[in-house]
Amino acid sequence: MHAINHPKLFVLADLALVIVMREGMSFFTDVENGIEDRIANGPTWPVYPEIARALEVEGKYQFKKGCAPPRRELSM
Repeated sequence: MHAINHPKLFVLADLALVIVMREGMSFFTDVENGIEDRIANGPTWPVYPEIARALEVEGKYQFKKGCAPPRRELSM
């Protein structure tokens, strides 16, 4: 997930696949690979290492400025 209300494209694709299979319809796989994830190219806030340890994920102090690739990261 990008955020609670912004899932990554593969999450939406998985949900759509479950629905399509349940309905017995034909489908293509890996459709999300051909779609630009605009939220992924936007700004991000860091997950601070102190919080990341508690969540058992990687943390860092870098903010990512929203822009098209190449991405620029800002450090504290």
